[in-house]
Amino acid sequence: MSPCLLDSPPKPKLTPVKVEVTEGSSVSLSCSAAAPCPTLPPTLTWTPRLSDSEDQLQENQDQTKSVSSVLTFTASHLHHGQKITCTALYKLQQGDTQKTSEASLTLSVLYSPKNTSVSFSPSGPVLEGSSVTLTCSSDANPPVQSYTWYKVNGTEMNTVGTGQNLTFSVTPSDSGQYYCEAQNEHGMENSTTALLDISGSGSCSRTAAEISCSCESRGNPSPSMEWRVSGLLVTNSTDRVIREEQLGNTGLRSSLTMRHSQGDTPTLLCLSTNTVGNSSLQLLVPPIERFSGGHVTLFFSIIHSHSEAENPPPIADENTYDNQTIVAGRQREGEEHGEAETQTQIQTETQSQAADDSLHYASVTFSARTNKQESSGAVKDPLKEAGEGENVLYSTVVNR
Repeated sequence: MSPCLLDSPPKPKLTPVKVEVTEGSSVSLSCSAAAPCPTLPPTLTWTPRLSDSEDQLQENQDQTKSVSSVLTFTASHLHHGQKITCTALYKLQQGDTQKTSEASLTLSVLYSPKNTSVSFSPSGPVLEGSSVTLTCSSDANPPVQSYTWYKVNGTEMNTVGTGQNLTFSVTPSDSGQYYCEAQNEHGMENSTTALLDISGSGSCSRTAAEISCSCESRGNPSPSMEWRVSGLLVTNSTDRVIREEQLGNTGLRSSLTMRHSQGDTPTLLCLSTNTVGNSSLQLLVPPIERFSGGHVTLFFSIIHSHSEAENPPPIADENTYDNQTIVAGRQREGEEHGEAETQTQIQTETQSQAADDSLHYASVTFSARTNKQESSGAVKDPLKEAGEGENVLYSTVVNR
């Protein structure tokens, strides 16, 4: 077979075989292909065509012929990872038959951060008290080594965090413009500012029989709102009543009142949505404050007999009657030990029933602990100190 009739033409040779350059540098790639038939040399084509090139037929040291082409361009971050191919097209002597062969390499371009931007999750207005995550995105080679977050306060730029993601629970003071700075060893770039809009707030109250929650949201266009209890969508019913109030053109307040027993505390979620995005707020349901008792009831009785002024009974014959006292104390459960103690002091004053009657009383100690089902009392000498516990007074009546 004639050397000009090629069934499998040789592959072109690319130099250099590996390219790693910094953005802005000049790059030169050379491609050469053997020309076994000098009268029909191959045609070289670059893909993509980054610049103009011209083929040259040259003679090698071994007196063979080859065609070469040089591609020169300035490296850009857009070239990073791009495949550069040199294709040799051979025309055969017989007919219009053509054969091709190609060689390729992939460019590696080092560059500073590009296209740096900020995004929010959830997007759109965020409810006060809910969690928001700010994400800084940037294209760089090598990858971004550090991210820094800033909040715009008038003419000042205050650093508020580092890292690609910044997560926090929002308060009204968090509303404003934010931007991030991305940096690697080849430079840095700031994103444009993005507005964090605080749209509303929510709260809950609770009694033994029901839970009441309110949620407020703002957005443009005005948002709609829905409630979820333990993950399930709430609809209006006898046990679960939803009321809404429009707040101007951009706000909505929604309230939920529902009956609930003293079982497990449900999780409540307020979800605000408009055409721009949505945000949610999980509301904290306070615990029930439990009480036993609720009032103090005192029964006080005095039994006394008239004494004769002329013959007063001797002191040894004095009749003594104890007051009868019943006390129900208010109790409030403690948060840590489940018990609490209430001190109740009752003082009773008795006016003279008659000029010749004299009524005396002395105090004693009654100890009542609310963490037990039953209370015990003991009368002590009024001249001695009362023991530990809570003091309740009662009277001893003396008739003369």
